Amino acid sequence: MKYLIILFVFLSGCSTFIEHNKVVQFPERTISHIEIRKLNGGNPKTLAYADITGETCIIYLRKYPQCLAHEIRHCYEGNWHQGRDSSEYC
Repeated sequence: MKYLIILFVFLSGCSTFIEHNKVVQFPERTISHIEIRKLNGGNPKTLAYADITGETCIIYLRKYPQCLAHEIRHCYEGNWHQGRDSSEYC
C-alpha cells in the first residue's frame, strides 16, 4: 500500500510538471532594431510597453531594467500573454 501511494504522488507530480513547462515555439519575427526609452507620464500603473513597427521595436520602461526581458519577448513574440495581464519577467 505504501508503494502505491508513493507511485501515485510521483505520477501526479509529473503531470503537473509537464503542464507548467510547455515548449514555446522559437520566434520567427525579424527585429533589426530595438530602442529603449524612458516612460514618462501616462498611467502610473503601466510599468512598460513595446511599440512594434515593421522591424523596429521601441521599448518604453518606467524604471530600467525592470520589465526589459518581458518587453523584449513582445518584440519577438507579439502579445505572448494575450487574454491575460502578466507581469512575468517584470
